[in-house]
Order: sequence, then structure tokens, then C-alpha cells
Amino acid sequence: MKHAAKHGLKPRNPYAMLAGKRHGGSHAKGPGARRQEQQRALRHALREQD
Repeated sequence: MKHAAKHGLKPRNPYAMLAGKRHGGSHAKGPGARRQEQQRALRHALREQD
């Protein structure tokens, strides 16, 4: 359930909405994130073997 805005319809930062629309999108994962994902997949595979 959404609540009514307390400060009216005027945004605090009028450029925030425009900046959100032109964000760069998803980026490639870094080496740490890839390593953690591989560790999680390995643990999952080892649990399924038991």
C-alpha cells in the first residue's frame, strides 16, 4: 500500500528523475562477484551430491 506524499508533488531534487531515466543499465560483474558466485555454485553442487 502506497502512502500519500507528505511534501506534495514537488520532488526534492528535480533532476533525480531525469538522471534515473538515463542510467547506464547493468554492468559486467567484477572479479569478486564472479568468484563468490562460483563458490556458491560449488557449495550448492556439493550439497546436492549428498
